[in-house]
Formats: sequence, structure tokens, C-alpha cells
Amino acid sequence: MKSLVIHPKDDSTDFLCPIYESIECKTILRSGLSKNEVAEQISVHDRIIMLGHGSPNGLFAVGQFICGNSYIIDNSLVKLLAEKDENVYIWCHANKFVENSNLRGFYTGMFVSEILEAIYCDLPIVDQKVVDE
Repeated sequence: MKSLVIHPKDDSTDFLCPIYESIECKTILRSGLSKNEVAEQISVHDRIIMLGHGSPNGLFAVGQFICGNSYIIDNSLVKLLAEKDENVYIWCHANKFVENSNLRGFYTGMFVSEILEAIYCDLPIVDQKVVDE
């Protein structure tokens, strides 16, 4: 099985790298491609693993990819993603993106990766080390 990892470069989400480090037969995209080039890669891979910061509207590009909006993964790629059964969506509110788009796979809801997100969620104030753990 050929896996595609889409994980925009961002120091605050590098803690997610171990999720895909041991996967064999993978292509990792962290920056530099256009949304059309990412779409081409999605079409030739069996499983798509997407990680980073996001919203119910998709996975943020965080200035690392060439796209017409703030997202590297959004509604424009839903048709391609729907062709895959084993996708992984790991970003804040990915559950809303997946459920609203009737996609399949493993996905997360809100998870805290930065102190400001903990504050946003009305959680006790902690330092970044605790958030990383």
C-alpha cells in the first residue's frame, strides 16, 4: 500500500512526525507544491495521511503550499479523498470536515497542540512541555 503524508512544516506540529515515521512505501509532502500537484499525488496513492493545524473547512497550508486560500486540503479535494477508504485526518475539528463531506477513515476532533489552544478550550493553563506530552 502506497501512503501519502501531507504534513505542512510547522514547529508546533512536528510532534506528530512519529505517527508516520515507520510507515513503509510513503511519500511525505511538507511544503512547496501547488494544490493541483497535491491532488495528483492523492490520486496515485492508496492511503492519505493528513496532519497539522486545521478547521472544519480543512487542513491549513500554513504558508507552506501554493494554494488560492488558506487550505491545502479542503472541499475541492473531497471527491479524490472519497475514493480512498483508509485515510487519516489529524487536525483540530477534522471530524467536522470528514462528517460533513461523508468521507471515511480515522479522524480527530479538537486536540490541543499549543498553549493558546488550551486557553481557547478553557483548560487549565499549562506550559508547552505538558501540551507536548
